[in-house]
Amino acid sequence: MFKDREEVGELLANKLIEYSNNKNVLVVAIPRGAVSIGAIIAEKLNAPLEIVLSKKIGHP
Repeated sequence: MFKDREEVGELLANKLIEYSNNKNVLVVAIPRGAVSIGAIIAEKLNAPLEIVLSKKIGHP
């Protein structure tokens, strides 16, 4: 397991480092936890961050 979301963001960014400074790269994050991870990745890759808002679809 991971210590916290910051550790996860750092690890993912390190795996994606080949995409750094690429103008065609966009980091997309979903609220409720992923935005903090996405922000770390976007900063490390020097890429813009977009947030996608979604709504749960309930089961009838």
